[in-house]
Amino acid sequence: MRPTAIPDNEIFAIDEQGTLATRRVFVPPDGTSETIMPIEALVDYASTALPGVPRVHTRWVPDAGDLARLAGGGVIWLTVRGSVPPMMMDVRLAGELTGQTAKPDFQGLEQRFQETLHDVLTRRGLTDVEVRDELLSELARLCSDLLQAQMANITEQLAAQHRGTIQELSDLVARTNATANTYQNELADVNRNYQALGRRNTELYDSITALNKESVNQRARIHGLDYKLAKAEETTAKLDVEIANQRLLVRGLEYELAKARDTIGELEANLTACQEAHSARGDGVV
Repeated sequence: MRPTAIPDNEIFAIDEQGTLATRRVFVPPDGTSETIMPIEALVDYASTALPGVPRVHTRWVPDAGDLARLAGGGVIWLTVRGSVPPMMMDVRLAGELTGQTAKPDFQGLEQRFQETLHDVLTRRGLTDVEVRDELLSELARLCSDLLQAQMANITEQLAAQHRGTIQELSDLVARTNATANTYQNELADVNRNYQALGRRNTELYDSITALNKESVNQRARIHGLDYKLAKAEETTAKLDVEIANQRLLVRGLEYELAKARDTIGELEANLTACQEAHSARGDGVV
């Protein structure tokens, strides 16, 4: 990867007043070097984590083969000459730092291609095939950047055309959220009532369980009383039979008594007749 110049439309604001970051060019300590090229950067002091400490932003683009290596699992190594390590690295589309929609920077794209062409042509040891591959890769990246900028413009135009619809959708979402909050509150009330009913059901279940136990005990007592009643009925039946037998016996005795009375009556009649007969004969024998 290599640093590039920073297009004007990518210089971002560092505060709400629109103050832009400062463009700087960093060069080697001695001003010239065959291995260290000058690099353009944006500098600002807007860090809230470290007030007063400058932030330096540089713009990098992948060289030929970098994307393929990253796609194949490669990692990025950044070498810094100095005592301050990088605090953050990320990938952004043009215009993301400014908060504005990126516009096609044909001059910047042409400058990028010229830089790549100069770098490739002045690099020693490259074959014609390698030169062609690097130039084609750079053209592909330029076309990709141009396409992304055009898509961003289209997106911005569509957003401007449908900003009213978006506002209506936002209002609808707000109303939906308010309704959802109302439903959530009602649901919370329902849940509380459900929990109260659950506690009441538990109490009723305990009461029913106690009643069932009492019912079982009552059934046991009733079963015992039924057994005693059956025994009493059995005894009563036996007594009824005994009473019937006694009544038959009494009737037999009454019959015998009646016969005895009849016999006594007959004997008394015979005795009276005998007495009268003897009296008539005068022998005085009783």
